[in-house]
Amino acid sequence: FVTETVRLLVQEGGLSSEDDSAAGGGDLLNVRIPESVREVIGRRLDRLTERCNEVLTVASVVGRQFGLDQLDAIVDDVSQDRLIEVLEEALAARVIEETSDRVGHYEFTHALIRETLANELSTTRRVMLHARIGDVLEELYGDDAESFAAVLAYHYGEAESMVGSEKLIRYSLLAGLEDLSRYAYEDALVPLGRALAARGDGPVDAEAAEILSALGRAQVASFDSSRRGEALETLSKAYGFYSDAGDFARAVEVAEYPIMDTAVTQSPWPLMSSATETTGDATPLERALEQADPDSLAAARLMCYRGSVLYHQTGNLEAASALFESALSIARNEKDERLEVLALTEFAGLEHLAGQHVPSIEKSREALEITDRAQNPAIEFRARWFLVEALRALGRVQDCQDHTRRMVELAEMLGGRGFLASAMRVGQIVAHQAGSWDTARSLSERGLETNPTFVMLLRYRAQLEHEGGNIEEGEKFMTLLKDHAFEPAVDRISNLAYFAINTPVAARISGNQKWLEFGERAGEEALGTARPGTADHLRAGIALGLIAVVRGDTDLVGSHYDALSDVAGGDLPWFEISGWRALGLMAEALGRTKEAADLFEQGIAFCRPGGYRPELAWICSDYAELLALDSDTDNRARIAELHDEALPIAQELAMIPLTKRILSQRELVGSHPTGS
Repeated sequence: FVTETVRLLVQEGGLSSEDDSAAGGGDLLNVRIPESVREVIGRRLDRLTERCNEVLTVASVVGRQFGLDQLDAIVDDVSQDRLIEVLEEALAARVIEETSDRVGHYEFTHALIRETLANELSTTRRVMLHARIGDVLEELYGDDAESFAAVLAYHYGEAESMVGSEKLIRYSLLAGLEDLSRYAYEDALVPLGRALAARGDGPVDAEAAEILSALGRAQVASFDSSRRGEALETLSKAYGFYSDAGDFARAVEVAEYPIMDTAVTQSPWPLMSSATETTGDATPLERALEQADPDSLAAARLMCYRGSVLYHQTGNLEAASALFESALSIARNEKDERLEVLALTEFAGLEHLAGQHVPSIEKSREALEITDRAQNPAIEFRARWFLVEALRALGRVQDCQDHTRRMVELAEMLGGRGFLASAMRVGQIVAHQAGSWDTARSLSERGLETNPTFVMLLRYRAQLEHEGGNIEEGEKFMTLLKDHAFEPAVDRISNLAYFAINTPVAARISGNQKWLEFGERAGEEALGTARPGTADHLRAGIALGLIAVVRGDTDLVGSHYDALSDVAGGDLPWFEISGWRALGLMAEALGRTKEAADLFEQGIAFCRPGGYRPELAWICSDYAELLALDSDTDNRARIAELHDEALPIAQELAMIPLTKRILSQRELVGSHPTGS
């Protein structure tokens, strides 16, 4: 078959090295069967009786598999006994075979036999048969018809030109919802997209809103970050209908759906946030809260959403906490574990973002205890994410690895690009910070296969390659990072901040300053747009301060250092470079040697017991350079100690640029291993 198909394509000019469609962009799966193959199949079918061919032709329209009961209802002029004889004739010729799972159920022995039979029908006859088959199957399935929605959607779709689109839309929606319930997000795109297309471009009504809501969920999980805007637009249309119709419960249900690429580090409900930020308030939520019984489960759920949106808009943790406490109280009084774990998890996420890491860990652990009973993989994923983030902030990276492995398992269970890419991202960060380069690279590659434009993965991969001395590879990822960071996206500010901070980190390793101009532009936009005190705002400020350090612009260093001086190094979120080292380098550039030394010492005290080995080696090296600038000979012993700690780590992890840097420092200052 392959030989004959290729020969046909060559003869028809459909296969050449210059043909993009043949190279992968075309629909080669739908190429017609070569006549040589059709003739062989036709000769086999010609040996069968005319009645057998007629019955098999009808069966070919039913599908690759078909049942005796189906044919009995569709073929009018043949008794069941005669139908069995005809099918036994086809069985003897090995054109069909009985399936092992059901009596009276058959399948074609080869898909090409079925396709050859179906292609013998005229278009009109085929459409009429699909309509007839759809009606017969719907009647046969009876009350259980919804369980066979995908089959019915297929037949009514093929017969749409004759019977209209009503049943096509209904069963396509049901098939898509069934796919979503199985976490088969990419499968769901097909029937849901077909249902939406069948409706045309008319105004959104209740049916369209239901399709849009389901399609948006499928898109969120299936699309990579470059297409996240399409998913948000789809969900926004559904949200708009429910909000305008006064159905606030459904509006919130749509708005709460997490966009996993950004949901955990930004707002858990990005659609809800974007919908409310445009007016400066949370009108849909507030109106829904006003209408709900204040002690009801519905009100408690709305309080969780309102608390999250409130914090992300205003930074008012106290007001947000009051809403979460009320929601928890209602959930526990009503013994609703699903709501309780939702409130605990999202409360933990806000506390982590606010720097309240210990209570965040406690709530995450409590939520995980409940999810063990409730068996909710999506909420368990989020709870473990928040737990990992809080543990890292407290210097407990070694405690994170079991949780990141479990997150990968959950992501594979849940499916969808967002969960998978996010799990790989968290695992990559933990492995990177612990110095497990092979694991970090493996997770990075798996994540980028899932979502090649995911800035959160690209930023750490660029740093990993630079630190390992793979400068050319690191520059490749910096190019990808820059290209995607500046793209319009719902998380553009975060992406710009990520790129900005990578530029001075890469420049200090490679000596190449070509990215600094782009980094400065990205950092200035992020700093001017992000809300003060948020991670994006701090990351942008640190990025601009470090860019000024690399360029030797002390005036600019001073302005950024002063803006960050109210935030202690340990309270800065963990970025590609720790807060202590970043501020220490700025203080050093300003000639504030004592402040820089104190910051480096704090960084060492944090990284050493926490297992942050690569960052520990960098801090020791930078601290040694600071001390080497002082002519005080008493510093020699401390410099040697710092080199003794940094060099074995750099050599073991093959951090080639850092290894060369330390060895060069030793030559300059004449330090040597202590005790030698």
